[in-house]
Amino acid sequence: MMFNRKLFFTGERLSIKDVGGMNQARYEFASSYVEGRKVIEFGCAFGYGSFILAKNRAKSIIAVDSNEKAILYAKKNFKHKNISYVLSRIETLNYNNRFNTAIAFELIEHLQKPDVLLNLVRRSLKKGGYLIVSTPNRALSSYDGDKPSNPYHIKEYYPHEFKSLLKRYFNQVEMFGMFLKESKKINEDNVKKSLRWQISSLLTRKRWIRRLVNFIPETPKRIFTGESNLLVDAKDFRFSKKNITSASYILGVCKL
Repeated sequence: MMFNRKLFFTGERLSIKDVGGMNQARYEFASSYVEGRKVIEFGCAFGYGSFILAKNRAKSIIAVDSNEKAILYAKKNFKHKNISYVLSRIETLNYNNRFNTAIAFELIEHLQKPDVLLNLVRRSLKKGGYLIVSTPNRALSSYDGDKPSNPYHIKEYYPHEFKSLLKRYFNQVEMFGMFLKESKKINEDNVKKSLRWQISSLLTRKRWIRRLVNFIPETPKRIFTGESNLLVDAKDFRFSKKNITSASYILGVCKL
């Protein structure tokens, strides 16, 4: 799967892109666990996802991030009567048994100590509450070394590692892979046959090139590889418990 969300600064201007609808698809998946419930989102970034959850009838949302500019942007651009944005590091939060659902998308791979987050989630959730959490699949994202290819990631996980980590904290853990639907997968396969894609794939076999590419804006990368020709949005993704090892992104649905 070739798409990813990008959040970035352009000088003093803050902007958000949900490339290919992957980000929205994850939040739509989580929406069935938030209706009428009290929710906390860890690593809310610019508030885009929290806003989707609020529109999908979450009773209330505490949306937390440690980036001050991101929180200011969220308050201005994704405000909603059911969302309270909180500027805080995970280590300093102190919520006990207040929420029915916790969300942590694309966060755990950035943490030096993921146990701090998972302990906090356990304390924050009421009995029977859910954590919906996602992360890249290391088997595809960082397949040729101990360190992640993405310079912003501290640790990435194989699906079985991720499940083992979650099961240390939750009574029930279900794992899902995120996939393109077959109708769009054909289009993706056609792009991968193109000369532009073959060249980019050859270049990014080098680990140092993959790390460098993470600093390049998304639009020129998509033009170079031919991905810009693909018309994909949130409805073009599916979540499945089968063949998780071949999914670019993995999700855990954890019940306390």
